[in-house]
Amino acid sequence: MAIDSQLLQQASNPHTPPEQLRELAAYEDVAIRQLVVVNPNTPTEVLWELGKEFPAQLLENPLLPLLFLENPSLFVPLDTLVNLFQLERVPCYLKQAFLRQNVELQQRIAQNFNMPVSFFEWLTQSSEPLVRWAIAQNPYIPLSTIEQLAQDPDAGVRHAIGLYSKTPVSLLEQLAQDPDPGVRGAIAENPNTPVHWLEHLAQDTDARVREAIARNPNTPVPWIEQLAQDPDATVRVPIARNPNTPVHWLEQLAQDFNTWVRGAIARNPNTPVYLLERLAQDPEATVREMIAHNRNTPVHWLEQFAQHPEAGIRRAIARNPNTPLDTLKSLERDRDPYICKAAQVKLKERFPELA
Repeated sequence: MAIDSQLLQQASNPHTPPEQLRELAAYEDVAIRQLVVVNPNTPTEVLWELGKEFPAQLLENPLLPLLFLENPSLFVPLDTLVNLFQLERVPCYLKQAFLRQNVELQQRIAQNFNMPVSFFEWLTQSSEPLVRWAIAQNPYIPLSTIEQLAQDPDAGVRHAIGLYSKTPVSLLEQLAQDPDPGVRGAIAENPNTPVHWLEHLAQDTDARVREAIARNPNTPVPWIEQLAQDPDATVRVPIARNPNTPVHWLEQLAQDFNTWVRGAIARNPNTPVYLLERLAQDPEATVREMIAHNRNTPVHWLEQFAQHPEAGIRRAIARNPNTPLDTLKSLERDRDPYICKAAQVKLKERFPELA
């Protein structure tokens, strides 16, 4: 159907009353709405709404730079800003206005996946560390931005780049020597870090770095064995959880004086059944609760723990994928409503035919 030429003329005429332009903005015809968004007499809130759909046309509106000149901190809705910054060319006045927006809004746009390279290159110059950190969280940032953020003065930003899956090895090696232990810890945790740097960081003086090495699935077994003897329990706990820890070290750590280390052994899927049997009798309820979570725990312990006075242990039994049907039915009648609910969910999940 042909577009009414009178409507087109009204939409483009700068003397058309704002209320009439508001009505025209609701028309289905794209050409009319595009003319409305370019019209300097269109109400501001209508411009922002149409700007989501037609950002390039919004930038053509002669009123836009005047609005920001009058109010440099002018609020622009998030969706409209995102679409404006997805354009290859964004005027300076809009960039400056964006930097005056609250930090949370800047962070949300920095994490948007569809931004052009030029946007990231410009935004890395932000004076707000939280904004630069948000950029480092974005999985689509270009290599030039990664390189720039690896040199950032803020350790939190360098830490994010150290964890980033696409950070080149050359930058990982550079950050492995960072003066900040948090940054070195990020490199120690990154699965792409070369083995020789993992070995180097396993000897770091800061326990946080050694703890990260203990979590890394690529840490060589000799260093896992070395860290299993670390004086700091925060290092031994991730070793106790590590699926690559040899059985003889699981045996050693099952006798550790630290409750959390024994608890980690109790939940490790590779812990032998004979160790689970021993830890099921641990004096600490925390350790027994981890046994209740372990899918390899013998059935007789699952049945026994279903009657345990500790609610946390019974709740873990209700969630264990191997808890027998009869035991789940008994937990469905538990005095604790959270345990009842957990048992009901597990019954429907495992035995849908009973629902």
